Amino acid sequence: MSLKKKEIIDLAKFKNLNIQKITLKDLSDNSAETSLGLMMEYETFDRISKKTLTVEKSELSKLIQSLQTLEQKENERIGNSEKKYKFTLMNNIEIGAVYKESSKSWINYFTFPTDYYTQSIYEFGKDELREFVKILQKAEKELQSSN
Repeated sequence: MSLKKKEIIDLAKFKNLNIQKITLKDLSDNSAETSLGLMMEYETFDRISKKTLTVEKSELSKLIQSLQTLEQKENERIGNSEKKYKFTLMNNIEIGAVYKESSKSWINYFTFPTDYYTQSIYEFGKDELREFVKILQKAEKELQSSN
């Protein structure tokens, strides 16, 4: 058992996600570990809720690669079929895209598990996907610089 210190630095905001750098320091041996935090905050009539899920550095690079692949797929010619992609993080956040033949457009989304058996779904467009990738790349650099 040892005393631990948690430091949270806000890096960016995307939709309802606060992207954070989380440093967990063990004060007994001064070792530190950093990870990416995705924090969702919402308020209803009777409730205020904050939930943070973490993403390990190795998983973050795979996520960025997957989103970059999605960006490429969304610029390819589709044809007459519906297409769907998803990437699920270890913390059960799902990020994906669906091509809707009826509207001939891509809908990107992420789901954030909020409570047991429930999740919040947020949709965003192609330009926002590009913005999300840039935010995550910047966050990845920030995590790497803390080694």
